[in-house]
Amino acid sequence: VAVLREALLDFHRKYYSANLMQVCMLGKESLDELEKMAMENFGEVANKDILPPAFPGTPYTSDQTGKILHVVPIKDLRYVELLFPVDSTDDLYRSKPTSYIAHLLGHEGAGSVLAHLKERGWANDLCAGGTNQASDFSTLSITIELTDAGLEHVDAVVEAVFAYVNMMRTTGPQEWTLRETQTVSDNNFRFLSKRRPIDFTQQVAANMHLYPVEHIISGPYKIYDYDPNIITKFVDKMVVENCIVFVVAKAFEGKTTQKEKWYGTDYSLADISPAQARRWTAASVSDPSLSDLGYPARNDLICTDFALRDPAPKREVPGLLRDTPRCRVFFKTDDTYRMPKLNVLMALNTGAAYATPADAVLTVFLADILTEHCMHFSYLASMADLNSGSYNAKKGIVINLSGYNHKLHVLLSKILEELKELHNKVEESLFERIKDKTSEKFTNFLFEQPYHHAVYGTDLCMEDKKWNMEEKMEALAGLTLDDLKQFAQKFLSQFHLEMLIHGNASREEADRLVDTVLDALDPAAPDPSARPVTRVAKLEAREDLYRFRE
Repeated sequence: VAVLREALLDFHRKYYSANLMQVCMLGKESLDELEKMAMENFGEVANKDILPPAFPGTPYTSDQTGKILHVVPIKDLRYVELLFPVDSTDDLYRSKPTSYIAHLLGHEGAGSVLAHLKERGWANDLCAGGTNQASDFSTLSITIELTDAGLEHVDAVVEAVFAYVNMMRTTGPQEWTLRETQTVSDNNFRFLSKRRPIDFTQQVAANMHLYPVEHIISGPYKIYDYDPNIITKFVDKMVVENCIVFVVAKAFEGKTTQKEKWYGTDYSLADISPAQARRWTAASVSDPSLSDLGYPARNDLICTDFALRDPAPKREVPGLLRDTPRCRVFFKTDDTYRMPKLNVLMALNTGAAYATPADAVLTVFLADILTEHCMHFSYLASMADLNSGSYNAKKGIVINLSGYNHKLHVLLSKILEELKELHNKVEESLFERIKDKTSEKFTNFLFEQPYHHAVYGTDLCMEDKKWNMEEKMEALAGLTLDDLKQFAQKFLSQFHLEMLIHGNASREEADRLVDTVLDALDPAAPDPSARPVTRVAKLEAREDLYRFRE
């Protein structure tokens, strides 16, 4: 401890210098008053006129790339990650080349790498992005969450990524794609939500080290330039010999040859084989097995109407818009933030969602499969800052939408159409993939930190009718696609809709949104006594103990 303390003090003596510091102050005081406060609090900080610590060069040389690692995780995880060292992006904030690349590799609609892999039952999720690691280098990475089948076809999964990258290299940068992203980033910065002062000042102080004065606030958000040469330079770095492939899975237990020094992680390290290198280098979308890969469609959900609605009469809290046997809806036109944005929260409540452990698991399936069925348009919507999500709850399913109000109703109609037809469209391969993903999630919960288990155990002791993880895991094992189809029809045939609409919408527009939901799904009204109610136990003078299975 004494050594660490001395090292900390030595660091402070060396680098605590005014020329390495930036200060952002925010307050209601005048500029003169804020300046006086700054001088009083920071004026005596010594200027040692020193350079900040630098780490020139890159740790990734030709000896470190062109490798494949097989890693054993603690949790039951299955994923493959492709990592490419690239040049530093510190000075490239105007064009943001890694954002362009990540957008195309990370998109989830038709033609995407993820859609290709899901169609084959090999992947559940994919994320792509760039990270600025130090002053002289950055990294681009693509991480793919695999299914069991995907783990058996890792080479084909990686081949799909390289086929897409090779397509990007062959066709060159697509200006229309960047212009769409640029338009959305401009809109998002224009209507940026106000942040907590402490968060805002922290970000600005950090930005002052990275951006010129005129771009300190807008720099992280906006794309100012289209620079195809820079994009091409980065794509050209995405080749097999400049790649490190990580394959992570419990399946490698007992099969690895090395142990990591600090954490004791078991792994194996090998060169990418000549056969793998040839296959991945030659990967092409002209191959019939990869011909479904392509660029995303043009985005018709980008907002162009930012007119604000009249909030009169003003009210402090949402008012009751509609209360019928089928629904209860609350509504409030935004009169505080005055943004062209809307939030819609819908709860489809039914006792069928949690009647048995099997029903509870099927509700999870229903929400997750709805998300999957919406993927072909929800990613484009999210790129236009129209966000949506669905998740299971004890009372049923919750669907939320948020973003620019101009085309939010279009997104809502698309989601409802997918929900209505879910039982007709869901395929066996998707059902099995979601079943596998849910099983993995349930299993990994047993390896969570103790405080998660403590909260969970408390809920089991206090909540009325709370199915435990073992009951749900047992029920999950026997569920079939037919069970899901029957459950979906039963669920949607009768439920009570609770809805909150808040933001840039008139009363008439809110009413139309409610009608859109009810007309699309046409649920029967449940008996009021059958609506689910969450109750907690009355604690007596006794002990309730829940013990996890070892």
